[in-house]
Amino acid sequence: MREHARRLRPLLPIATLFCVGSCLSTEGYYRFQDAGATGTGGGGSVGSAGASGTAGTTGAAGTAGSIATGRGGTTGTAGTTGRGGTTGTAGGSGSAGTTGGGGSGSVLFMDDFEAGVTSKWDFGVAAPPPIMMDGTKVLNMTETAGDQKLGAAGMLSWTNVSIEARVKVLQFTGTSSSDVVAICARLSDATHFYYFAIQATDMRGKIKIQNDGNSSLSSSIDVGFTVNTWFKLRMDVVGPTITVYVNDAMKSTYTATGSDILPMGGIGLMVQRTNAEFDDVIVRALP
Repeated sequence: MREHARRLRPLLPIATLFCVGSCLSTEGYYRFQDAGATGTGGGGSVGSAGASGTAGTTGAAGTAGSIATGRGGTTGTAGTTGRGGTTGTAGGSGSAGTTGGGGSGSVLFMDDFEAGVTSKWDFGVAAPPPIMMDGTKVLNMTETAGDQKLGAAGMLSWTNVSIEARVKVLQFTGTSSSDVVAICARLSDATHFYYFAIQATDMRGKIKIQNDGNSSLSSSIDVGFTVNTWFKLRMDVVGPTITVYVNDAMKSTYTATGSDILPMGGIGLMVQRTNAEFDDVIVRALP
């Protein structure tokens, strides 16, 4: 920033003016008296010198002049702002592609229960079963009165599917062949579905159907099942044919006929007089 300029005002000549005034009187000004009269002949005596005048008083000191503050320089005008470039036009959005249908082997449904019991499942009028920790979060289902307890999921329109789940029985509390832990397919309601069951009586497997009544479709299958051990149960349903697996080993197959053919439905988990855990439920489409 530019410094302010300064200029000095001359001191007023107050002393000079005062001196001119003082010369009008005997104060402040030296002058000699006239000499005395000349003596008479013979050389009169020399007259005495006149008395010296009194010295004038000292004039007052002059007042110091003020220093005027210089004015600041004018502020420069800001440069004009350049204009922005023209905004380009946004490109049009591409159309979304159509969703392809699920191919053979594609996953239609899965749940590992890490998010708890979600709206994926329907337990009817019963309260949702609890989630427990068994290494990871698992679904714990218990039934003690001898009534099938179901958790249903999926779509009623599913036809050819594979359902698998990890299953651990903590305790069989019943002794009947109807007291089971099971996975279900082609489930259209609480009284129509296929299921692959492990029975409390002998811990053997069996393909069964609930079709306004409980019936066996296969003979008992030795699957080496024991309590407090995780097993992977799997059931494939293609047309009227049902094939079951334990730990990925095929154990039995059965082809339904007549009124035992259930055309379509969702999937389910089931217990009766059993306390069991379920985890890693996966449903895949089959051709």
